[in-house]
Amino acid sequence: MADVRPFRGWRYNLGVTPDLAQVVAPPYDVINAEEQQRLHRQHPNNVVRLELGLPQPGDNDAENVYTRAVGLLRRWRADGVLAREERPAFYLVEEAFEVRGRQRARRSLYGAVTLEPWERGIVVPHEETTPGPKQDRMRLLKACQTNISPVMALYEDHGGLGGLLDEQARSREPLTGPFTVAGVTYRVWVLDDAASCSWVQRALRNERLYIADGHHRYETALTFRDQSGGSLPGASRVLMGLVGMEDPGLEVQSFHRVLSGLGQEQVEALRRRVRDAFDEEPVGAGGSLSERARALAARLDSAGEGTTVLGFLDASTPSAALLRLKPQAPLPPAPVPEFRECETWVLHQALLNPVLGADMLRHVAFPHGVDEVAHALESGEAQAAFLVRAIPLGVFRKLASKGQRLPPKTTYFYPKLPTGIVLRTLDE
Repeated sequence: MADVRPFRGWRYNLGVTPDLAQVVAPPYDVINAEEQQRLHRQHPNNVVRLELGLPQPGDNDAENVYTRAVGLLRRWRADGVLAREERPAFYLVEEAFEVRGRQRARRSLYGAVTLEPWERGIVVPHEETTPGPKQDRMRLLKACQTNISPVMALYEDHGGLGGLLDEQARSREPLTGPFTVAGVTYRVWVLDDAASCSWVQRALRNERLYIADGHHRYETALTFRDQSGGSLPGASRVLMGLVGMEDPGLEVQSFHRVLSGLGQEQVEALRRRVRDAFDEEPVGAGGSLSERARALAARLDSAGEGTTVLGFLDASTPSAALLRLKPQAPLPPAPVPEFRECETWVLHQALLNPVLGADMLRHVAFPHGVDEVAHALESGEAQAAFLVRAIPLGVFRKLASKGQRLPPKTTYFYPKLPTGIVLRTLDE
C-alpha cells in the first residue's frame, strides 16, 4: 500500500546555525500575525521567511512573498546555510512535552511518501479543505519547488516499526543536542544506512496512512504533480511525518468555535436551537468570562465518555452552560453511526449549519485555547462560543477508515510537526 522512501533532505548547516531553536517554526496555519512578526525578528535564517513571508508595500506579480521565498531559498543553499544530505535518509524526530502536568514523548518519522488520490484508500483524509489555503500553498510550491513543512499522518503499526525506532534512538547519537521551541524539546536522528532504510520501507509497505494534519498541503501536492506532467520526478511524492497510532505520546486535542457578526435573528435562532437540542446546566456562576470559560472547560473534561456534551458561552448574558444532547434532539441521519460520537459533527448539524448555512465560515473562528476564546468574548470581538472536547482516537480511526470527512477543525494533534527540521526539494 503506502510507498515511503528515504530522500536527500536539506538541513540547517549546524556550522552556520548551531542553535536550531532559533530557526525552527510552527507550520504556517497556526502562526498568527504577532507570532509571524516575532519569528521574522528572531533570526535572519528562521524558516518562517520561507514558510510565511511578510508582505511588503508595492508587492506585485514580479515581487512578492513567494518570489522572495525562492530567492532566499537559493541564497541559503548557495551560502551553505542549508546543506544537503549525502545519502537518502529517513529522519527520526522525538518531541518531549508536558500536557496536564504529565510528561509525554512522541516519535515521528520523516520520509517521502508517494502521492495517491483519495479514492485509492491508501492515503486517507479526515477533513474537508477550503480553496484559500490551497491557493497560497500552490503559489509557494510552484515558486520554491520544495516541501518546506511536512504533512502529518498516522499509521497502524502492524510491521513493528515502533520497535525499530526505539532501537535506533537508543543506539545512535542524535544529530544535535536537545533544543526547545515553544515548550517542546526535540531530538533528531538521521537514518541513512541501507539496512535501516530497507527495514522502514518494509514495515510500512502494507500500511494505510491517515492524514492528521496538512490536508491542504497534501491536496496541493497532488494538483502540482498532475500539472507538472512528469517534468519534476520528485513531484510524485511529498514530505510526510509519520506517527504510529499506538505511540504513547499521541495527543489529540480540539479546536473551539467562536461566533461573530451574527444578526439578531441568527442570535435568537441559535438560542432556540440550543434549547431544543440540549439540556443546559449552568457552570461557574459569577466571576469574569475568563473564569467561567476555564470552569466550563474543566466541567467538560469531567463529563465522562458515552455522553455528548458541549460548552456554551454567551457574551451578552454573560453566562456559561454545559450542554447535554437530548435523546430526541433534531439531528439529521448520520452517514455512519460513529458520527453521533463526534461532538463537532453534532455541534455543526444541530446548531451551526441550520443557523448559519453556507455562510458558516464567515462567522466562525476556530481558536485552540480556552483563553483565546475568553479574550474574543471579553473584547467584544465575538458574541458567543462553543467549547468542544477532543474526538476520541478510536472514533477518529473508525470514521477515517470508512472514508468519512469530519467538520473542519475537528482535530488538533499536539504538538504540531515543526517546520525547518528538514526540507525536501522536488528535483530528486
